[in-house]
Amino acid sequence: MASLILHKARHLCEQGRYIEAATQLEAALETYSKNVELAVELGETLYTLGYYDRATKVLGDTMGHLDVFSNHTVAAGSVICCVARLCSTGQFQNSLLRVEEIYDAFRASEEPETVDDATVRFRT
Repeated sequence: MASLILHKARHLCEQGRYIEAATQLEAALETYSKNVELAVELGETLYTLGYYDRATKVLGDTMGHLDVFSNHTVAAGSVICCVARLCSTGQFQNSLLRVEEIYDAFRASEEPETVDDATVRFRT
């Protein structure tokens, strides 16, 4: 069920209906509170809407206890969280040092670089 909600939310975002997508994702997270994909999509959608503090909270609550280097979805959520924090606080160094650390770790990994739905997609 969570994957269906995620698919619908992404479709709404593609149509520019970010508020509807955020509403559906927030409702879904009440049921699927541990679903990282839903949290990352919600964080990204909130970031797109300019709700940087809310994006930081959603992603911080979800990503805070996870190993950021365990998979691309967690890493993407952590990067969005850092950039949202940068936008809300204006603190460049503290926000971007973590992003650089995540980037360097994935660049140094032995795995081939892949791009999929879990990759950070900044919408403008």
